[in-house]
Amino acid sequence: MVQNYTDKQMRLINYLKAATAKGSIYFKAKHIASELGVTSREIGTTLSILAEQCQEFDIVRWGYSGTSTTWKITEADSDVN
Repeated sequence: MVQNYTDKQMRLINYLKAATAKGSIYFKAKHIASELGVTSREIGTTLSILAEQCQEFDIVRWGYSGTSTTWKITEADSDVN
């Protein structure tokens, strides 16, 4: 099935493709938000949507501390843990 992603979702997907080229990554939404010029809330919302819809990645809300969420992103076909 072909997915129709928004521009914001595609920008995040392209960012994640580059970031996961060497395996799993852990990050806080605020760090990606500053690089992509959006808010951390937008990144969190977009990641939650992509976790359901995007089959290219395994997206897991890994942890939460204070006011920030840590996410674990792995390419779906990757054997890296």
